[in-house]
Amino acid sequence: MAGGQPSALESPGIVLVGFLAICIATGLTMDRSMGYPLFMYGIPFAATAWAAVLALTRTLSWRLRTTLVLLSALAVLSVAQLFRQEGTDGSLHPILVLRWQPRQEDAALEALREHRRSAPPETAPAAGAVSAAPGSDWRSFAVPIAITRSSASRSKRTGRRDRS
Repeated sequence: MAGGQPSALESPGIVLVGFLAICIATGLTMDRSMGYPLFMYGIPFAATAWAAVLALTRTLSWRLRTTLVLLSALAVLSVAQLFRQEGTDGSLHPILVLRWQPRQEDAALEALREHRRSAPPETAPAAGAVSAAPGSDWRSFAVPIAITRSSASRSKRTGRRDRS
């Protein structure tokens, strides 16, 4: 402290600026599913660590206390980066799993791919091929559509609905 002016690391505002910088950096680098748990668990635990460090280190210099506060916030939010949210249970508690574990949907997609590989290929008709040969069931699909369209156009012209 030269000339009575505190240095930048001795000012109380550096703790707030450093804490916000750590929170923003954590939010930008963590898994996208952890937005809600970060605000509900990570930042409150980091703020609790901030208060605990300040309460336990009253006799130390301000520079050391500032460093310890920022390191504790970094440690708490680094632990939060190890997890990702897989969903919620019936009580709306988040289901947190380790970030490197496979996702449930990835496992389901892999099982679907395996099933498709093992299943025989299906032969599908060409996109424009419609069979209207006698005896085919094409007319059973086309006739109800024609009846529906004619009754709809009749109700628009007359303003009445068909009661049949």
